Amino acid sequence: MAPKATEAQWRRTVVEAASALGWDVLFEVPDNLYRLAADAARHNPRRGRLLPPASWPDLVLCHDDPPRVLFVELKADAGRVRPDQRRTLARLHAAGLDVWIWRPRDWNAMIAVLEDRPAVVGYADIWILR
Repeated sequence: MAPKATEAQWRRTVVEAASALGWDVLFEVPDNLYRLAADAARHNPRRGRLLPPASWPDLVLCHDDPPRVLFVELKADAGRVRPDQRRTLARLHAAGLDVWIWRPRDWNAMIAVLEDRPAVVGYADIWILR
């Protein structure tokens, strides 16, 4: 993965890698979802309520063998996790869900997680609260 990948490029790379390893993408926030929603809400205020909160993780991945669901927030290497995102991720983790923050620099650890191998964590925020 190129070190200066944008979040959108990184998302495409993660989805491709996960799919190649047998993961299904149950949910993916499209790049322009919230901009489109804001435009739609100006014309019909009720439409905005159909979307997940802006703090919701970028991906929800599911695997059958072994059975596992991952909630993943993706960031460019220099990207920051907003406080509302951190709160949402912490709430999901507190509920016992498998929550991750992945950046391009976390490629090897991400692949280890997707392959159900122990991940060597080199960055504090790859595991949200572990």
